[in-house]
Amino acid sequence: MSDELREFEKYMKEEEQKIIKEVSKDIEETLKEKIQSSIYDNYSPKFYNRTKQLKNRVTIEDTDRNEKLITWGNMKYINNNNDEVGEYISKWVNSGYKHKNWNGGVDYYHQRTGSNYIEETIKEINTKYEDNICQKVDK
Repeated sequence: MSDELREFEKYMKEEEQKIIKEVSKDIEETLKEKIQSSIYDNYSPKFYNRTKQLKNRVTIEDTDRNEKLITWGNMKYINNNNDEVGEYISKWVNSGYKHKNWNGGVDYYHQRTGSNYIEETIKEINTKYEDNICQKVDK
């Protein structure tokens, strides 16, 4: 392989990494905007203070492949049973949830319809870049 070809290959890899970094930052910012508009701007709680962890803990992680993974790193939340459930909060808020009351029925005070902020982010990003570059991955 010639030196020119090696230099060109190196240049293309560097450019690819720049693009991946720019797009992942755009996805992160769009996700935070969707969280803000669909959750935090939607209502103000009366009985607790918000930590804003859902928005502030959005994290970009490198993978072993040439892609980025956006997650909620280190989010902490202890429920009434003293269980650590922080890893589930992003799913519950996105998809919605219903708690059961002591009699096994639905406790209508503790329920939330899904905000679908993840799907809205994916839709906006894929439309913007005219490609299927953003996907939801359930772990």
